[in-house]
Amino acid sequence: MDGLHKEKYKGLPLALKHKVVEEMGDYLMRRRHLTFNVELFELKDFYVEVGRSMATNQIYWIECPDNEYVYDKYLQNLKIEELF
Repeated sequence: MDGLHKEKYKGLPLALKHKVVEEMGDYLMRRRHLTFNVELFELKDFYVEVGRSMATNQIYWIECPDNEYVYDKYLQNLKIEELF
């Protein structure tokens, strides 16, 4: 998808967002939120979160959080010693 940028991606239908992030995104990590697994991807120069039901594995949302949100939700759970 040439010329992909955050605003263009946000306007895509859910199924196409999923296809693009699965094919072009780099999986970074996962966290849990209530009854959902939330997967974080990097796509081009922005982040993408995929919210998937733990019970059904169905995708309920795909959003593009800002950097501050990503740092707050993901970096607080990262243990530096596990990287080595």
